[in-house]
Amino acid sequence: MIDIHTEQILFDKIKVGNSFNPSRNAFIVIEKGSINIEVNERLLTYNSGRIAFIIPNNIYKINSFTEDIKIYFVIIKRDEINNKISFVFSRYEMMRAVRNSYNAHKKPDKNSFLNIIRICELLYFYKKQETKTEYAENIKMGLLTSLIYILAASYIDGGNPEGKEGKSSRKEEITMAFLQLINSYAIEYKELKFYADELLISVKYLSNSVRAITGEPPSKFIVGMILYRAKILILNSNMSIKEIAVQLKFSDQYAFGKFFKKQTGLSPSNYKKHNKLVAIK
Repeated sequence: MIDIHTEQILFDKIKVGNSFNPSRNAFIVIEKGSINIEVNERLLTYNSGRIAFIIPNNIYKINSFTEDIKIYFVIIKRDEINNKISFVFSRYEMMRAVRNSYNAHKKPDKNSFLNIIRICELLYFYKKQETKTEYAENIKMGLLTSLIYILAASYIDGGNPEGKEGKSSRKEEITMAFLQLINSYAIEYKELKFYADELLISVKYLSNSVRAITGEPPSKFIVGMILYRAKILILNSNMSIKEIAVQLKFSDQYAFGKFFKKQTGLSPSNYKKHNKLVAIK
């Protein structure tokens, strides 16, 4: 359901300069010091009092951290939690919370952050207990529920973003369905028409809906998913660049290399030389 680590994970598992690919949702609570993290080549600095959200389908890299760093790294098994807890906020609102966390000015207030630290300390205490009490799992579930609601209150904006018609708006439903579809079909189908047809809407309405909810064109999400799959294959397989190009349905190795360099500024081979990948389970 949940796993929690201290800053020791930075030395034992995640080395500076190594990329990591989370298979689960997680967040890093920075209690003291600061840490520089790349999110899909975007460099972000997190200082004391901030939360770094870690989500699947992104590639992260720890670039540096201060000597006095003190963190809690909380890893969540989302499917198990969803079976036990019903939250009042939507998946879109959580996606918005993650985006808000990139803003250095958007963070929990002082009292909320102190409560986050207290809950993390308790979660870590129950993890370290050698003798499991009868109610330990229920205690951890209650703590985690409180923690997630405090984070939601800190990072989900009040009111509706521009173009959002309500908590369960049609545009939001279309956007979430589109994002789920590209998880399965981005490699096979790179054109918007396929997704519009699957959702029984026009390409124009799909494009307008995704832009209204996310502020980005739908094509950006398709490209992002293809790029993510490419990076995973480059860093975490023994396949040649030619084989990866075939796997990702590019016409040839040249077309794949051109696409990859346009998005990252590096050729696939140079990208591999400059990166290593650690899987966080």
